[in-house]
Amino acid sequence: MSLVPKWWDKAAGMEQGTIRSAHANFYLTRTISYCYICYRYMRRGQTDLPDTILRLLPLSPAVFFCLFALADGAKHGYAIIQETTTLSAGRFRMGAGTLYSTIQRLVDLDLIEEVPNLPGEAIVADDRRRYYRLTSSGKALLNCELARMRDVLQLAGERTLCRS
Repeated sequence: MSLVPKWWDKAAGMEQGTIRSAHANFYLTRTISYCYICYRYMRRGQTDLPDTILRLLPLSPAVFFCLFALADGAKHGYAIIQETTTLSAGRFRMGAGTLYSTIQRLVDLDLIEEVPNLPGEAIVADDRRRYYRLTSSGKALLNCELARMRDVLQLAGERTLCRS
């Protein structure tokens, strides 16, 4: 059974009954998911994020929990790791390598930014500690992902998949 809707074959100019490889199915499904996400969450006027950022949706667990951990204010790397473990109830643990490669990617995409010093924070003798906070684009992306998750949970509830 193909995950790609029947109308997609017609739009792509494929004849009915043509067998598509699993590789092609994956990319078509990913493209349709991306188009759906753009239509469903971006057209509501929630955000005007560029395509390079929208292509991150749905977010990986590392990106999601980094953004989620920073939602309530600036934190340093170790605090992000601790908050991630707390937010996921211990189900997702992020190592330092994953954290800092994710942070670097998010900084490059301008989803988070480095903060020189926090107001009210004593100046630490260790200059290696860096604090990060969400940018407006990071907040918008997190809100889009949370809206997507809410819709999935609502759909699952309607289909009695989440009944206890």
